[in-house]
Amino acid sequence: MKARVIDSIEALDAIRAGWERLEIQSSFLMQHFIWAQAAAASLTREGELHIVVIEEGGEVKAIAPLVHRKGSSCLEILGVSELYEPTDMIWADPAALDSLTTALVDLGVPLYLTRIPAHSPLTHALKQAYRSRGVLFSRADGPWPEISLDAGWAEPENKFNSKRRAYLRRARRTAEELGTVSTEVLSP
Repeated sequence: MKARVIDSIEALDAIRAGWERLEIQSSFLMQHFIWAQAAAASLTREGELHIVVIEEGGEVKAIAPLVHRKGSSCLEILGVSELYEPTDMIWADPAALDSLTTALVDLGVPLYLTRIPAHSPLTHALKQAYRSRGVLFSRADGPWPEISLDAGWAEPENKFNSKRRAYLRRARRTAEELGTVSTEVLSP
């Protein structure tokens, strides 16, 4: 398997089909190509995109959607510091994941990865890849909010207590600082 780094939105568009094949088994919206494409266009500046792609026989096998922020010595996952949403990298199989983590170590750049589930195979694979080549710190993250939706959600604001409503207002203001915010109902 061969690794390469994508550093432009144009090059990102070229792997769309391969990414979309991998995202079928993804758990988080931030693992989808369409989200990464929008985030790359709106949340990065020139020179920050650093997407590591593992390919075999011209087929995309694993992707680490990373950015290298100016002024930082670390690579981080695209969009996580702005939105603080849980995410993970994507890969086709364990061999592809091993190739991906080896490629990340070979970059020789520190990684700062937050909001990755503790049960993710990525965690174990990174520990193995860094075993004799670096130091890996892992610590627990806070809980992730989760809401079960039922028919009462036709009026969602009635479901939240005042603290949660204040949190959502703050989150919306933060999003509006990045650009226009809109909502769309795609399904009843």
